[in-house]
Amino acid sequence: MTAVITLTTAGLNVGPFDIYSNIDGFTIPFETNVSKNILLSGFTSSNVPDDTTIIRVVSLNNCTNYYDIVVPPQTCYRYIPTNGSFIFSSVYKENSTYTYGYFTDYEESGLLTSYKNLVKLNPDLTLDTSFNVGTGFNEILYSGSSIIEQSDGKIIATGTFTSYQGLSANRIIRLNTDGSRDTTFNIGSGFSNFTQKPSIDLLDRIIVTGIFSSYNGIARNCIIRLLPNGNVDTSFVIGTGFNNTTLSAIVNEDNSLIITGYFNSYNGVPCGNGITKLNSIGTIDTSFNVGSGFNPYVTNNPTYLTRIEGETSFYAVGYFTSYKGVSENRIIKIDRFGNKDVSFNSGSGFNESVSNIEVVWGDKLFITGSFSSYNGVTAYGVIVLNKDGSIYYTPGANYQHTPIIIGNNLFGRLDGGCFDLLFTKS
Repeated sequence: MTAVITLTTAGLNVGPFDIYSNIDGFTIPFETNVSKNILLSGFTSSNVPDDTTIIRVVSLNNCTNYYDIVVPPQTCYRYIPTNGSFIFSSVYKENSTYTYGYFTDYEESGLLTSYKNLVKLNPDLTLDTSFNVGTGFNEILYSGSSIIEQSDGKIIATGTFTSYQGLSANRIIRLNTDGSRDTTFNIGSGFSNFTQKPSIDLLDRIIVTGIFSSYNGIARNCIIRLLPNGNVDTSFVIGTGFNNTTLSAIVNEDNSLIITGYFNSYNGVPCGNGITKLNSIGTIDTSFNVGSGFNPYVTNNPTYLTRIEGETSFYAVGYFTSYKGVSENRIIKIDRFGNKDVSFNSGSGFNESVSNIEVVWGDKLFITGSFSSYNGVTAYGVIVLNKDGSIYYTPGANYQHTPIIIGNNLFGRLDGGCFDLLFTKS
């Protein structure tokens, strides 16, 4: 199959061109003002069918005078399906990354391999075939799900799924480094409802957030700490727990926890809107003063946390526009006492919500969301900040969905789903 390109001016060596197709017996325009240099390099239009290998160039002066340009195969790495194949997040490693989201396959220049919802990639975007999920999860690993890596390389996954590789796994599982189920992690009947992002403390205990009311038949409202073998840690006493969904938890050096979510009370006691601190035994730490917490306080406006290694302060992002009654547009750095850390200056912040924040390259903040600007600077839903709030990098174009980072390289999706190198950290 060929796509026909008609010159807008006479002659074979001039441009720009209008792109047309002879598909299905009729001619329709695809895209205008495509330079011949782009055509000759093999990058035409994402709307030209994938199996197009020849571009036919026709002169307006003499329609019988044409020549064909053979388009070299394009190296294309993408998730399938491309329509809605969101990458929701990643676990960044030195020379690889785990990415998860809504996809069933991964394509390497036309070669499809089944990798349902979770995949591990090499630095050149090729599959790391040492990790194979097989038939994978029965549910999408979406933004309310997560994976984390233990120090031994094993993966803990949480979310809405109820099975993995066809066997029961109610909303939590631990995988070996090859993608197989770790049978030493005993979850029993698992969670009663969906789970959110987990954390691991200094004693290798696993903290799980979510909207569940029980785990393996044991009552636990929206927060739990598990022992490394999957059993409930009964030394973490939560009473009646939280009155609504918990979303994110980070661990402090004394194994206390900062928790965010849709709650405003814990164990029957009021706490800040969507944020509180628990001691390592499960009681509220009253020295952590969050005041009124985050606002607006609505149960569909999430707040997520992260911390740069070696710091005691942490970063919070989400939908909020104030913290403790003071304007803070969707990002803030908070110290160990619950106060704003003024070493981080976001200026006017983000104009729309932030959906994810990750620490990359040691001390940079990789942030994605529905925003289009940060502190008055255009940012198309993707930005990398320095730890003081200044901009380290933002793409100059609107790339589809969430980019990924492997090693020093930041890759973004172009139209049609193929990844392209956006930025290389020096």
